[in-house]
Parts: sequence; C-alpha cells; structure tokens
Amino acid sequence: MFKDERLMNPGDSFNLTLEFLTKQKEKFESSIPLWADIGFLKIDTTQLRNRLIPSPNELIKRFQTFMPSMIRERNEEIRKTMKDYNDLLKGKAPNIDEFVKRQNALKTIIRRLPRIKDRFGEINHIFNIADVKFEMKKEDKQNIVETTSSIKKLELAISEAE
Repeated sequence: MFKDERLMNPGDSFNLTLEFLTKQKEKFESSIPLWADIGFLKIDTTQLRNRLIPSPNELIKRFQTFMPSMIRERNEEIRKTMKDYNDLLKGKAPNIDEFVKRQNALKTIIRRLPRIKDRFGEINHIFNIADVKFEMKKEDKQNIVETTSSIKKLELAISEAE
C-alpha cells in the first residue's frame, strides 16, 4: 500500500504511520507488565510481550528497508525526465521543422512540469521524514539536490525558449 504512488499525501501518511508504530511499541512496553495478578494467580506475561512488542518494531524496520530505495527510484525517474526535457530544449533549431518540433515539445513540457514538480515535492517530503527517522545516505541527499537543480535548469530553459 505505501509503495503505491497514488497514495494521498504520502509524506503525511508515512510520518503518521511511523509515529503510530513508535507510540504503539512504547505503549506495549510500558502497559504490559511482566507479571499480572489475577485473584490468587500470578500470570507471567512474558510470552504475550514477546509476541506484541516485536510487531511494531518489525514494521518500522520494513519502512526503513523500502523507503530509501523507493525514494531513490522515484527521484531518479524525475531526474532522468528533467535531463531529457533539458536536452530537448538545448540550443537553437537549425530549420523550421526542428523549430516546430521544439515548440511542440515545449508546450508538452510546460503542461507536464507542474505535475512533475508536485511529485518531486512529495518525494522530497518523504525524504525529509526518512532522513529524520532513519538517517539517509549522503548520496541520496546529493541526488535530491541534483534533481532540484535540474528542475530549476529546466524552468530557466523554458523561460529562454518562450
């Protein structure tokens, strides 16, 4: 479910889920005693604790495993798209056919850019959450910066081409 790109407000969903799992883990640890007195019986709850407490931990570890690779893949896809778009708008058109082709490409890029920027904003938001919760790699941080730079280059290329 969390890997689906159509998830509404993915950054908020990730953050709220991670916070919920962390609180659940803490609540299990603090609320379930090692022993429970029920009338004349003293019940050992170790087995119950051992079954309940690892569940939130396991889910948090799964997030820690798939979030960085998901962010990396989505960011790389957008960065590649930005590079392709920048390449389309480079230089001057040598003839009228190339000029028309570039103008049509420019219209398509202008139409698609807001959605791409929204997707990148979501990826960046998820990245910031993951960086706080899991400590992302420096190369992933650099890739985010490079994608931001590619988007700005494309916006500049669009303004020059118009």
